[in-house]
Formats: sequence, structure tokens, C-alpha cells
Amino acid sequence: MKIITGTVIITVIIFMFSFYSVSVLAQTTEDMTTILEKVEKAVLEHNWELAKLSMDEFEKHWDKKNFVWSLLIEHSEIDNIDISICHIKSYMKLQELTETYVEVKTLFKYLKHIPEIEKLTIQNLL
Repeated sequence: MKIITGTVIITVIIFMFSFYSVSVLAQTTEDMTTILEKVEKAVLEHNWELAKLSMDEFEKHWDKKNFVWSLLIEHSEIDNIDISICHIKSYMKLQELTETYVEVKTLFKYLKHIPEIEKLTIQNLL
């Protein structure tokens, strides 16, 4: 009976941690995509100064959340985000509209993809 009780308690703790970690990822993703929307809008308006300032704000936010994310997700996902940030900053320096815009959209996809793959679903378990 003690083994069953212990197993149930551990299972409940795992589920609780899973739901909490997904909610943390979802909230920080929402915060970062809000900032990234400012970057996108500034790029489309050819306002490179505002785009750079918004991207700096995004990067500061990312630097604060990077450690927590590294505990919760695969490191390759973090690498993808870091690489995308570097691409965006490089394209902004050259004021390359198309490349910057495409990379911003790619970063959106990376950010929104992560909470989805971390959810506890049958599809993710298989």
C-alpha cells in the first residue's frame, strides 16, 4: 500500500510540475512575442532605430528568461532562438527588410512552438 501511495504522490507531483512549467513557458512566450511584434512593426515601417531598440528590449528579456527555459526545454531549442536573434541583429545592421522580416517571423514560430511541444499530451508522449 505504501508503494502505491508513493507512486501516486510522485505522479501527481510530476503532473503539477508539468502544468506549471508549461504555464511559465506560455506566459514568457506571450511577453516576448509582444515585444517582437514591436520589432516587426518597426521593420515594416523602415524605422530601423526603433526596431533596434525593440530588439534590444527583446534580447534583455530573453537573457533574463534564458536560464529558466534551459531548465525546462531542450538546449537545441534555445540555440535556435539565440541564432535567430543573431540573424535579426545582423540583418538590421544592414537594413535588409526582407531578411529581417523573415527571421522575425521565424523567431515567432520558435517561440510559439515551444510551449506546444512541452504540453503533456498523448501526441507529445508518443
